[in-house]
Amino acid sequence: CKRAAKDGKCLPECQDYKGDISCCNPVQFPTTTVPPVRPPPTCEPICLSEAKKGKCPSQCKKYEGDSSCCAPPKCKAICMSEAKKGKCPTECKQFKGDAKCCGECSSECKNAAKSNQCLPQCEIYKGDTTCCNPGYLPPPTTR
Repeated sequence: CKRAAKDGKCLPECQDYKGDISCCNPVQFPTTTVPPVRPPPTCEPICLSEAKKGKCPSQCKKYEGDSSCCAPPKCKAICMSEAKKGKCPTECKQFKGDAKCCGECSSECKNAAKSNQCLPQCEIYKGDTTCCNPGYLPPPTTR
């Protein structure tokens, strides 16, 4: 049965093993409605649930490479910790748009920065002129 299953077959005498693709593995054609049999995950439930959240706790590190059991962070720890403070260091700019890896200032800060201002609560973004821009606006010119 196992030899036939490796060739994508299920011999009549192996029908009792249907569902176990190591013993009965009929090649499915697109017209069939039978979904392919997937082996169940081999990790603890905590790893499964945390991986769905994009995390990989220390007890699940042994499953690195299996994204259903251990989802590695997309960015460095420094990016995640700074993003929680609403900051986005230079080495994290590639993750802009992902609030977990690159923090952004509020729309209030952005609007003030467009007017060459930096509100007191936005000073933590000094250096990012889209959030804190205490620049000088020249008077409008008239011709």
